[in-house]
Amino acid sequence: MPRDLLKIYNVVSAPGRREFYPHYHSDLEIAYFRTGRGVYSVTGREYQIGDGDIFIFSNNEIHKITYVDPETETRALNIHFPARLLLMPLSLFPESGAARELSEFYLSSGSRPNRITREGAGRFYEDIVSSLLEAEREMSERCDGAELLAYQALVRALVLIKRLCRESDRSARDSDSSLPSGLSPKRIAAANAGIAAVLEYIDGNCTADLSVTELCRISSMSRSNFERMFRRFVGVPLSDYIRRRRVDAATNLLVTTDMTILDVALAAGYHNTANFNKQFRAVTGKTPGEYRREFHGA
Repeated sequence: MPRDLLKIYNVVSAPGRREFYPHYHSDLEIAYFRTGRGVYSVTGREYQIGDGDIFIFSNNEIHKITYVDPETETRALNIHFPARLLLMPLSLFPESGAARELSEFYLSSGSRPNRITREGAGRFYEDIVSSLLEAEREMSERCDGAELLAYQALVRALVLIKRLCRESDRSARDSDSSLPSGLSPKRIAAANAGIAAVLEYIDGNCTADLSVTELCRISSMSRSNFERMFRRFVGVPLSDYIRRRRVDAATNLLVTTDMTILDVALAAGYHNTANFNKQFRAVTGKTPGEYRREFHGA
Protein backbone atom coordinates (compact mmCIF):
# COMPACT_ATOMS: atom_id res chain seq x y z
CA MET A 1 0.00 0.00 0.00
CA PRO A 2 1.54 3.38 -1.01
CA ARG A 3 2.55 5.51 1.96
CA ASP A 4 0.70 8.57 0.74
CA LEU A 5 -2.69 6.85 0.92
CA LEU A 6 -2.80 7.05 4.72
CA LYS A 7 -1.83 10.41 6.22
CA ILE A 8 -1.51 10.73 9.98
CA TYR A 9 -0.30 13.86 11.73
CA ASN A 10 -0.69 15.87 14.93
CA VAL A 11 -2.05 19.40 15.15
CA VAL A 12 -1.31 21.72 18.06
CA SER A 13 -3.10 25.09 18.28
CA ALA A 14 -2.15 27.67 20.88
CA PRO A 15 -4.90 28.93 23.19
CA GLY A 16 -7.07 31.58 21.58
CA ARG A 17 -6.04 30.90 17.99
CA ARG A 18 -8.81 31.85 15.53
CA GLU A 19 -7.28 31.09 12.11
CA PHE A 20 -9.87 28.57 10.98
CA TYR A 21 -11.76 28.55 7.69
CA PRO A 22 -14.57 26.40 6.28
CA HIS A 23 -13.03 23.57 4.29
CA TYR A 24 -13.53 20.02 3.12
CA HIS A 25 -11.22 17.22 2.09
CA SER A 26 -11.16 14.91 -0.88
CA ASP A 27 -10.17 12.32 1.73
CA LEU A 28 -12.17 11.14 4.71
CA GLU A 29 -10.92 12.41 8.07
CA ILE A 30 -10.90 11.26 11.68
CA ALA A 31 -9.85 13.85 14.29
CA TYR A 32 -9.14 12.68 17.85
CA PHE A 33 -8.88 15.59 20.28
CA ARG A 34 -6.40 14.70 23.00
CA THR A 35 -7.18 18.07 24.60
CA GLY A 36 -9.29 21.01 23.56
CA ARG A 37 -12.37 23.10 24.18
CA GLY A 38 -14.34 24.82 21.48
CA VAL A 39 -17.05 24.50 18.85
CA TYR A 40 -16.97 22.55 15.58
CA SER A 41 -19.37 23.47 12.78
CA VAL A 42 -20.14 20.60 10.39
CA THR A 43 -22.45 21.30 7.43
CA GLY A 44 -24.34 23.85 9.49
CA ARG A 45 -24.56 21.81 12.72
CA GLU A 46 -22.55 22.83 15.77
CA TYR A 47 -20.85 20.46 18.19
CA GLN A 48 -19.02 21.20 21.42
CA ILE A 49 -15.39 20.01 21.45
CA GLY A 50 -14.17 18.32 24.62
CA ASP A 51 -11.12 16.36 25.72
CA GLY A 52 -11.14 12.94 24.10
CA ASP A 53 -13.81 13.66 21.50
CA ILE A 54 -13.55 11.95 18.11
CA PHE A 55 -14.87 13.65 14.95
CA ILE A 56 -15.52 11.91 11.63
CA PHE A 57 -15.86 13.78 8.33
CA SER A 58 -16.71 12.36 4.94
CA ASN A 59 -15.18 13.80 1.78
CA ASN A 60 -18.19 16.02 1.10
CA GLU A 61 -18.72 17.61 4.50
CA ILE A 62 -17.68 21.23 4.95
CA HIS A 63 -16.42 21.81 8.47
CA LYS A 64 -14.55 24.36 10.54
CA ILE A 65 -13.70 25.17 14.13
CA THR A 66 -15.69 28.30 14.93
CA TYR A 67 -14.40 28.84 18.48
CA VAL A 68 -11.54 27.68 20.68
CA ASP A 69 -11.22 28.26 24.39
CA PRO A 70 -8.80 31.18 24.95
CA GLU A 71 -7.09 29.36 27.84
CA THR A 72 -6.86 25.78 26.52
CA GLU A 73 -4.30 24.32 24.13
CA THR A 74 -5.86 22.21 21.38
CA ARG A 75 -4.02 18.99 20.53
CA ALA A 76 -5.52 16.67 17.92
CA LEU A 77 -4.52 13.55 16.02
CA ASN A 78 -5.71 13.74 12.40
CA ILE A 79 -6.03 10.75 10.09
CA HIS A 80 -6.82 11.29 6.40
CA PHE A 81 -7.50 8.48 3.95
CA PRO A 82 -9.09 8.28 0.47
CA ALA A 83 -12.48 6.72 -0.06
CA ARG A 84 -11.01 3.84 -2.01
CA LEU A 85 -9.34 2.46 1.14
CA LEU A 86 -12.83 1.64 2.41
CA LEU A 87 -13.45 -0.45 -0.68
CA MET A 88 -10.43 -2.69 -0.17
CA PRO A 89 -12.08 -5.07 2.35
CA LEU A 90 -15.01 -5.55 -0.02
CA SER A 91 -12.66 -6.37 -2.88
CA LEU A 92 -11.04 -9.03 -0.69
CA PHE A 93 -14.31 -10.37 0.73
CA PRO A 94 -17.02 -9.74 -1.89
CA GLU A 95 -19.47 -12.11 -0.18
CA SER A 96 -19.03 -10.49 3.23
CA GLY A 97 -22.00 -8.48 4.45
CA ALA A 98 -19.76 -6.80 7.04
CA ALA A 99 -17.33 -5.57 4.38
CA ARG A 100 -20.18 -4.21 2.24
CA GLU A 101 -21.80 -2.49 5.21
CA LEU A 102 -18.51 -0.87 6.23
CA SER A 103 -18.17 0.93 2.91
CA GLU A 104 -21.87 1.87 2.86
CA PHE A 105 -21.69 3.18 6.42
CA TYR A 106 -18.85 5.64 5.76
CA LEU A 107 -19.48 6.51 2.10
CA SER A 108 -23.24 7.10 2.22
CA SER A 109 -24.44 10.47 3.45
CA GLY A 110 -26.13 10.70 6.84
CA SER A 111 -25.17 7.20 7.92
CA ARG A 112 -23.25 8.05 11.09
CA PRO A 113 -22.70 10.80 13.64
CA ASN A 114 -19.94 13.36 13.24
CA ARG A 115 -18.91 13.30 16.90
CA ILE A 116 -18.20 10.46 19.31
CA THR A 117 -17.69 11.27 22.99
CA ARG A 118 -16.08 9.23 25.73
CA GLU A 119 -19.40 8.98 27.57
CA GLY A 120 -21.40 8.14 24.48
CA ALA A 121 -19.00 5.45 23.29
CA GLY A 122 -19.01 3.59 26.60
CA ARG A 123 -17.22 0.24 26.44
CA PHE A 124 -16.09 0.88 22.85
CA TYR A 125 -14.19 4.07 23.59
CA GLU A 126 -10.85 2.75 24.84
CA ASP A 127 -10.59 0.20 22.02
CA ILE A 128 -11.36 2.85 19.38
CA VAL A 129 -8.76 5.28 20.74
CA SER A 130 -6.22 2.49 21.19
CA SER A 131 -6.62 1.52 17.52
CA LEU A 132 -6.20 5.12 16.34
CA LEU A 133 -3.06 5.52 18.44
CA GLU A 134 -1.71 2.21 17.14
CA ALA A 135 -2.13 3.49 13.57
CA GLU A 136 -0.26 6.66 14.56
CA ARG A 137 2.56 4.69 16.19
CA GLU A 138 3.07 2.44 13.17
CA MET A 139 3.21 5.35 10.73
CA SER A 140 5.58 7.36 12.92
CA GLU A 141 8.05 4.50 13.50
CA ARG A 142 8.08 3.49 9.82
CA CYS A 143 9.20 -0.08 10.47
CA ASP A 144 8.86 -2.83 7.88
CA GLY A 145 5.19 -3.27 6.98
CA ALA A 146 4.13 -0.17 8.95
CA GLU A 147 1.56 0.93 6.36
CA LEU A 148 -0.19 -2.44 6.43
CA LEU A 149 -0.35 -2.54 10.23
CA ALA A 150 -1.52 1.08 10.36
CA TYR A 151 -4.26 0.26 7.84
CA GLN A 152 -5.24 -2.77 9.91
CA ALA A 153 -5.51 -0.60 13.04
CA LEU A 154 -7.55 2.02 11.17
CA VAL A 155 -9.99 -0.59 9.85
CA ARG A 156 -10.39 -1.94 13.39
CA ALA A 157 -11.27 1.54 14.66
CA LEU A 158 -13.72 2.06 11.79
CA VAL A 159 -15.43 -1.28 12.46
CA LEU A 160 -15.71 -0.50 16.18
CA ILE A 161 -17.21 2.92 15.46
CA LYS A 162 -19.75 1.32 13.13
CA ARG A 163 -20.57 -1.33 15.73
CA LEU A 164 -21.00 1.35 18.39
CA CYS A 165 -23.39 3.33 16.21
CA ARG A 166 -25.41 0.28 15.27
CA GLU A 167 -25.78 -0.85 18.86
CA SER A 168 -26.69 2.61 20.13
CA ASP A 169 -29.11 3.14 17.22
CA ARG A 170 -27.58 6.53 16.41
CA SER A 171 -26.97 5.72 12.76
CA ALA A 172 -30.42 4.50 11.72
CA ARG A 173 -31.16 5.24 8.08
CA ASP A 174 -34.08 4.85 5.72
CA SER A 175 -33.67 2.02 3.26
CA ASP A 176 -33.45 4.42 0.30
CA SER A 177 -30.12 5.80 1.54
CA SER A 178 -28.35 2.47 1.13
CA LEU A 179 -27.38 0.64 -2.02
CA PRO A 180 -30.23 -0.38 -4.34
CA SER A 181 -32.01 -3.49 -3.18
CA GLY A 182 -31.82 -6.61 -5.30
CA LEU A 183 -28.08 -6.36 -6.04
CA SER A 184 -26.17 -9.53 -5.38
CA PRO A 185 -22.93 -9.39 -3.35
CA LYS A 186 -21.03 -10.07 -6.59
CA ARG A 187 -22.61 -7.07 -8.35
CA ILE A 188 -22.03 -4.85 -5.32
CA ALA A 189 -18.37 -5.92 -5.25
CA ALA A 190 -18.08 -5.15 -8.98
CA ALA A 191 -19.58 -1.70 -8.47
CA ASN A 192 -17.19 -1.06 -5.58
CA ALA A 193 -14.22 -2.12 -7.67
CA GLY A 194 -15.33 0.09 -10.56
CA ILE A 195 -15.79 3.20 -8.42
CA ALA A 196 -12.50 2.53 -6.60
CA ALA A 197 -10.68 2.38 -9.95
CA VAL A 198 -12.30 5.67 -11.04
CA LEU A 199 -11.38 7.40 -7.77
CA GLU A 200 -7.78 6.32 -8.18
CA TYR A 201 -7.73 7.57 -11.77
CA ILE A 202 -9.28 10.92 -10.88
CA ASP A 203 -6.93 11.42 -7.92
CA GLY A 204 -3.95 10.92 -10.22
CA ASN A 205 -5.28 12.94 -13.16
CA CYS A 206 -7.62 15.54 -11.69
CA THR A 207 -5.85 18.44 -13.42
CA ALA A 208 -6.16 16.83 -16.88
CA ASP A 209 -9.18 16.89 -19.17
CA LEU A 210 -11.33 14.07 -17.81
CA SER A 211 -13.74 12.33 -20.15
CA VAL A 212 -16.91 10.84 -18.68
CA THR A 213 -16.76 8.25 -21.44
CA GLU A 214 -13.29 7.20 -20.28
CA LEU A 215 -14.39 7.08 -16.64
CA CYS A 216 -17.33 4.86 -17.60
CA ARG A 217 -14.93 2.58 -19.43
CA ILE A 218 -12.70 2.36 -16.36
CA SER A 219 -15.68 1.54 -14.15
CA SER A 220 -17.13 -0.98 -16.63
CA MET A 221 -20.55 0.66 -16.26
CA SER A 222 -23.01 2.43 -18.50
CA ARG A 223 -23.07 6.21 -18.11
CA SER A 224 -26.38 6.30 -16.25
CA ASN A 225 -25.39 3.50 -13.90
CA PHE A 226 -21.92 4.96 -13.35
CA GLU A 227 -23.21 8.43 -12.47
CA ARG A 228 -25.82 6.96 -10.12
CA MET A 229 -23.37 4.64 -8.38
CA PHE A 230 -20.65 7.31 -8.17
CA ARG A 231 -22.96 9.67 -6.34
CA ARG A 232 -24.19 6.91 -4.04
CA PHE A 233 -20.70 5.68 -3.13
CA VAL A 234 -18.85 9.00 -3.01
CA GLY A 235 -21.66 11.22 -1.75
CA VAL A 236 -21.45 13.97 -4.39
CA PRO A 237 -21.98 14.13 -8.18
CA LEU A 238 -18.97 13.38 -10.38
CA SER A 239 -18.63 17.02 -11.50
CA ASP A 240 -18.52 18.25 -7.89
CA TYR A 241 -15.87 15.70 -6.95
CA ILE A 242 -13.63 16.65 -9.87
CA ARG A 243 -14.08 20.36 -9.13
CA ARG A 244 -13.15 19.87 -5.49
CA ARG A 245 -10.06 17.84 -6.36
CA ARG A 246 -8.93 20.56 -8.78
CA VAL A 247 -9.52 23.27 -6.20
CA ASP A 248 -7.53 21.17 -3.71
CA ALA A 249 -4.63 21.16 -6.17
CA ALA A 250 -5.00 24.90 -6.74
CA THR A 251 -5.07 25.82 -3.05
CA ASN A 252 -1.85 23.89 -2.50
CA LEU A 253 -0.13 25.83 -5.29
CA LEU A 254 -1.51 29.13 -4.03
CA VAL A 255 -0.04 28.72 -0.55
CA THR A 256 3.21 26.90 -1.38
CA THR A 257 4.38 28.72 -4.52
CA ASP A 258 4.55 32.25 -5.93
CA MET A 259 2.99 31.19 -9.25
CA THR A 260 0.65 33.70 -10.86
CA ILE A 261 -3.10 33.11 -10.64
CA LEU A 262 -3.13 32.28 -14.37
CA ASP A 263 -0.35 29.72 -13.99
CA VAL A 264 -2.13 28.16 -10.99
CA ALA A 265 -5.35 27.97 -13.01
CA LEU A 266 -3.63 26.24 -15.92
CA ALA A 267 -1.77 23.84 -13.62
CA ALA A 268 -5.04 22.92 -11.88
CA GLY A 269 -6.76 22.03 -15.14
CA TYR A 270 -8.58 25.27 -16.00
CA HIS A 271 -8.23 26.96 -19.38
CA ASN A 272 -8.85 30.54 -18.24
CA THR A 273 -8.89 32.57 -15.04
CA ALA A 274 -12.56 33.54 -15.35
CA ASN A 275 -13.77 29.94 -15.02
CA PHE A 276 -11.09 29.19 -12.43
CA ASN A 277 -12.17 32.14 -10.25
CA LYS A 278 -15.82 31.09 -10.54
CA GLN A 279 -15.19 27.45 -9.60
CA PHE A 280 -12.73 28.37 -6.83
CA ARG A 281 -15.18 30.81 -5.24
CA ALA A 282 -18.00 28.25 -5.47
CA VAL A 283 -15.96 25.85 -3.34
CA THR A 284 -14.09 28.13 -0.94
CA GLY A 285 -16.24 31.27 -0.88
CA LYS A 286 -13.18 33.34 -1.88
CA THR A 287 -11.29 34.26 -5.02
CA PRO A 288 -7.86 32.66 -5.46
CA GLY A 289 -6.21 35.99 -4.68
CA GLU A 290 -8.24 36.44 -1.49
CA TYR A 291 -7.45 32.88 -0.40
CA ARG A 292 -3.70 33.42 -0.88
CA ARG A 293 -3.70 36.78 0.93
CA GLU A 294 -5.71 35.46 3.88
CA PHE A 295 -3.49 32.39 4.19
CA HIS A 296 -0.34 34.50 4.33
CA GLY A 297 -1.97 37.10 6.57
CA ALA A 298 -1.58 39.87 4.03
